[in-house]
Amino acid sequence: MTSKDKLMKPTCIAILLFALADPPLADLPIYTLVAKDGRLTPAVLDVPAGQRFKIVIRNDGRIVAR
Repeated sequence: MTSKDKLMKPTCIAILLFALADPPLADLPIYTLVAKDGRLTPAVLDVPAGQRFKIVIRNDGRIVAR
């Protein structure tokens, strides 16, 4: 058995467990933040406690958002 074969089984198991444990990102609510000239809009996101969600950040400004 090669070292590649030894790594393949644990890797496949980890990928399978990860896929089963988390819902697909498509099922998560999406919140969009807009970065413009050093500010984020909206300034506050109201998300229920324990709720998984996805954040999309879009830079509409002229400078790099950091």
